Amino acid sequence: MTVVLATSLTVGVGAIASAASSSILPVPDLVPTFAGTFSPKQMPAREYVPVTTNIFGKIRTGGDTHPSALREADLTVDNHLKLNVKGLPVCRAKQLEDRGSAAAVRACGETIVGGGESYFEIDFPEQKPLIANPSITVFNGGKRDGKFKLLIHTFISVPRPAPIIAVATIERRGSELRSTVRIPVVADGAGSLIDFKLRL
Repeated sequence: MTVVLATSLTVGVGAIASAASSSILPVPDLVPTFAGTFSPKQMPAREYVPVTTNIFGKIRTGGDTHPSALREADLTVDNHLKLNVKGLPVCRAKQLEDRGSAAAVRACGETIVGGGESYFEIDFPEQKPLIANPSITVFNGGKRDGKFKLLIHTFISVPRPAPIIAVATIERRGSELRSTVRIPVVADGAGSLIDFKLRL
């Protein structure tokens, strides 16, 4: 996938500011903080160029309690950004089901558009919380009816081995690109995403 833009980029859950600034978003019982950067910094005024986008996030509560699980996030990208997946092979979600990270890459390696790392906190009653730190791989899920799809795959080994496949749907609404990311239930509801770093 080629990500191109002319002058500026904003990526966010609600809104993530560009160029390494960050946003703290009011969500009941959660304190999520997100930031984004891109390179190269200097952009031509009248043409599109490929860029690398880095997105970071942390999710906490107001105290030291286990955060509720984030299930869905809406991202807004400004109108200078375009996505191009022309000619790139497509991965289907069913190709990633029940696969660890290495197996997912073997199944859909030609469709990879990004990667990173994540941290999940898994909190069962009367037990010390477990921390899982799996890698992330992002696959091109194709374009249909004007909507792009990205498959965000990771694999946790605790409390038992299980793949996690989040789906990001990206579409143009007016002058903006809008994306909805849906995160499945983790560890029967006991798992919450608390930190991630992602490069596209």
